[in-house]
Amino acid sequence: MLLLFDIDQTLLNTGGAGIRALHDAFEEAFDIDRNEHPELNLAGATDLGILREFKSAHRITWDDILAERFFTIYLRNLDEGLANRKDGLVLPGIIDLLDTISVDESFTIGLLTGNLKIGAETKVRHFGLSKYFNIELGAYGSDHWDRNELGPIALDRVATITGKKFTPEQTVVIGDTPKDINCAKAFGARCLAVGTGMFTAEQLLTHGADHSLENLSDTAAVIEWITTP
Repeated sequence: MLLLFDIDQTLLNTGGAGIRALHDAFEEAFDIDRNEHPELNLAGATDLGILREFKSAHRITWDDILAERFFTIYLRNLDEGLANRKDGLVLPGIIDLLDTISVDESFTIGLLTGNLKIGAETKVRHFGLSKYFNIELGAYGSDHWDRNELGPIALDRVATITGKKFTPEQTVVIGDTPKDINCAKAFGARCLAVGTGMFTAEQLLTHGADHSLENLSDTAAVIEWITTP
């Protein structure tokens, strides 16, 4: 079975380093004061989608060179912000869960996140989760601005790298937002939603999650649901 994890508010909380890095990069790359930035809805958004939204709000013409400059600044700020902040954390139950499934050959684990690939790697490395994840196994906000396009990309990459061809029915997306749920449904996977972000477990059920938990602290309960057809 393939388990695809979201990062922010599912595996970890950066303590605000992520959104701060975005605002700092918008200010530096576009010379627009942060008081004039639109409110950023980061819950389940992709980094490319966030940039598209910002450019649209300020009527900035798309330019690949400018976009590359923005993300270079953002990634630098993210790395520095994580190093300087002490209030980020790995969320409850994550280490125990990953310790258990990473040594079980019946599971393959990867990432499905709106973060840029490099940003995802930065976050999992900073919080000591790199040993659980091959960064090549998954799909990222640098692959497409529309999160609903990321599922098939993840399946293709896993098949290419591991030789295991998982069907959507053999795949579970684990995330904390309605956009994670929609992403899973878009390619026919199940979604285990977790209420460790902006939405409660009950709210996520109303958005169509196949199952929801307040957190992932009960490893046995998580694995029982995942392995039950």
